Amino acid sequence: MRVKEVRIGGTDRFVICHNPESAERDKHMRTQLVSRPQKLIAFADTGKLSDFRRGELRRNVADNPDLNRYLRATPAGKLCIDTAGIKTGENLDRARW
Repeated sequence: MRVKEVRIGGTDRFVICHNPESAERDKHMRTQLVSRPQKLIAFADTGKLSDFRRGELRRNVADNPDLNRYLRATPAGKLCIDTAGIKTGENLDRARW
């Protein structure tokens, strides 16, 4: 674990901690979590599902917070990967020393 102290003013300070092992584990888990919604999207976009069934699929994914974090629905009701959510997670894993 790496620890860094950042002074903001006369008496104010922040202590920043970074655990490279945890960051690597989070990156691996994010990769695993993104691959599952990609498979769901590929299945939903085959044209075999009605709009109702696609909505049910979206609702089932929404019940799982880990999957829901990386999956979004377009205004047309299609499922897509939320790249902004992925980038946010990647930014939290990076160390800025």
